[in-house]
Amino acid sequence: MSFSIAQIIFVICSMTTIVAFTMEEIYWGKIGAFGMYWFGFICIALMILTASEIFMSVLKHVVNIQLSTTILYTVFIINVVSIFGFFGYGILTAQNIVITQYNVAIDKNSSIPSLKIVMFSDLHLGYVNGVAHVEKIVERMNTIESDIIIIVGDLFDGNYNSVGKPEVIRDTLQKFKSNYGTYMVFGNHDAGNSFGDMKDFLESSDVIILSEESVIINDTIVLIGRKDLSPIGNQGSVERKDFDVLLPEEYNHLPIIVMDHQPAKINEYEKADLVLAGHTHQGQIFPFSLLTKVLYDLDYGYKKNDRDTQVIVSSGVGTWGPPLRLGTVSEIVEIDVTFKNE
Repeated sequence: MSFSIAQIIFVICSMTTIVAFTMEEIYWGKIGAFGMYWFGFICIALMILTASEIFMSVLKHVVNIQLSTTILYTVFIINVVSIFGFFGYGILTAQNIVITQYNVAIDKNSSIPSLKIVMFSDLHLGYVNGVAHVEKIVERMNTIESDIIIIVGDLFDGNYNSVGKPEVIRDTLQKFKSNYGTYMVFGNHDAGNSFGDMKDFLESSDVIILSEESVIINDTIVLIGRKDLSPIGNQGSVERKDFDVLLPEEYNHLPIIVMDHQPAKINEYEKADLVLAGHTHQGQIFPFSLLTKVLYDLDYGYKKNDRDTQVIVSSGVGTWGPPLRLGTVSEIVEIDVTFKNE
């Protein structure tokens, strides 16, 4: 059996994707990064070619149009241009970070008139999202005069060993500027065999981790951090508790803000004033955004429920798997919170 050069190249390229996903104990560097981009290219190609095949079948069997050589050649050209066009556009969209702003009014008194939260989620540090992306995030966030910085999970991509130059990233994260510090909850990908390394990295980066814990920020707000609902692998021995256990009764009069990576349980937070989540990526690539709309009550954006709990779900600042975005954005979230203060 003989193989063509194209088949050999395809197999070699596909192997880079396989090793990037499966051989976690080795840092693959540019090979791993290429594997992720190749995975993205294949995903786009499959979507375009599937749509093209459906279109051709409709022409042939429904409209009864004879597929001439001219039509076939035209469709081929359109497919090639579409694959490379959407692939390039998806990469650029993923790398372009936008700032999304929300205004939230909480009907409780506080010792301060307002609070500016700057939040991001789902960075997925790894072969693609590395030093340059983190530097861009920190630079953009530091242009906002924030009171508190919140990271709503999935800083990592399930494998600490895929992070290049972690000491540079650590030093960059330490440059965050805010009045009350940087707080984080773990996401489902902040887990696995290298979870201990992830935790040590965060602790040395001046990031305060809240896992089934609550803290009082400057006698101003109650901030509660939840353990992820379904971590992929080891995430320590902390068990997810009933939400009421985490509420300090003597501070119930203060505004209560909850960080929970996945927005799957937002209806249980009737005693919270603001819930911050990520995880969904808003589908990341259309048409998966249609799927996340079905799976979650809120897969992206802002919602106020019947009990006046307000929820914000971010689409994330990075990517998982294919390093592309189509129909969604990579975002930093700026939240201006005001209080009643009567």
